Amino acid sequence: MKFISIIPLFAAAIAVTSCVTRSTVPTPQQSFEKADIDGDGMVSRSEYDSHMIGEMFVRFDKNQDSVITREEFLDNGGTAEGFRRINTSGSGKITLAEAKASAVVRKSLDAPFKEADANRDGQVSLAEFLSYRKNALDYVR
Repeated sequence: MKFISIIPLFAAAIAVTSCVTRSTVPTPQQSFEKADIDGDGMVSRSEYDSHMIGEMFVRFDKNQDSVITREEFLDNGGTAEGFRRINTSGSGKITLAEAKASAVVRKSLDAPFKEADANRDGQVSLAEFLSYRKNALDYVR
């Protein structure tokens, strides 16, 4: 079976934002603080997944109706097979709960998290985040 590659979409989300003015783009520190849900100065894998899935959901949900349609998914670089695998309810719309529960989505976040977690302790510090973000920005240029 063909691997559904949405990793670049999630990795790019950490590095850049789409279609926003410069004044609304959060600073790296603000991005990190938003992802650090419990405020302990570290971003765990669970916090990372929750934050990234939420951020991507907002970007994919172009009409802001709290669901991602097949068309919105495909317009954002997803595949029909990927949509089918994430839309486990078969409703034709992906909810945020479905996205967060999806093993496909969580698996797509493995590589970016592992790359950011330079010391392999299962958490990302601000320093690791800044280094990863700089490398990701260099990669997408």
